[in-house]
Amino acid sequence: MTSEPTTQVRGRPVAGAILGFIFGIFLALSLLQMSVFALDSVMVVLLPIIMLIVGGVWGYFAPLRFLRS
Repeated sequence: MTSEPTTQVRGRPVAGAILGFIFGIFLALSLLQMSVFALDSVMVVLLPIIMLIVGGVWGYFAPLRFLRS
């Protein structure tokens, strides 16, 4: 007999945070290249950190329940 797991499997917050950080870096570099903000702007540093947090939260709650079949 096999037993059912008692813990509920959640998303992957570490993977989401890492991918969010990488996305934030590429987004900041793209916005720099298109001259949306200057090189001495604070957003160049804050955007990857913000995306790291957003990716971690998104990864924690993924998969979204309303998208499940």
